[in-house]
Amino acid sequence: MAQIVKIACPDCGHLHTRNSNRFTKKTITLNCKNCGTDFVYDHSLSTPISRKSQNGNQAQEIPDINNKNKGDHHPQTRELKIKWNHIFRIYWAWFWRTVLFSLLFCLIFGLPLGFAVSMLNLIKIQPIFTAFGLFVGIIISFWKLRTVLRKNFRGFRIALIQD
Repeated sequence: MAQIVKIACPDCGHLHTRNSNRFTKKTITLNCKNCGTDFVYDHSLSTPISRKSQNGNQAQEIPDINNKNKGDHHPQTRELKIKWNHIFRIYWAWFWRTVLFSLLFCLIFGLPLGFAVSMLNLIKIQPIFTAFGLFVGIIISFWKLRTVLRKNFRGFRIALIQD
């Protein structure tokens, strides 16, 4: 079954589309029409593996961009224009996690403590528990924000880039 494969140029990120039936060899050489770079694409690894030098004799190896543990800068990274769709997806990813974990904390710890305080008639310390609950809610909010900053969204991810 034919499958369309999108191959990104390792220098400029320009996408090239190829029909997978046309891959008769393990590797193919492509020329980027956008920046003029010649590069070799390995179909079995689904990644560009080398870039030809200007004279075309020697190949320069491209770092493995699929290994997330190495922390290499992704050569296909480019800044996206911020759209409302991105804002909504980022906000929603943060919001539901924060609300869910805050509610779980309230049910597990706040409800029994609140019930005990009311049964022991310790109304004077209720503002202390309210302030503690607010503090825990803020901590949960920052924790879940950190989770969202590390999340891979469909089509983009959030990255901090040194200026």
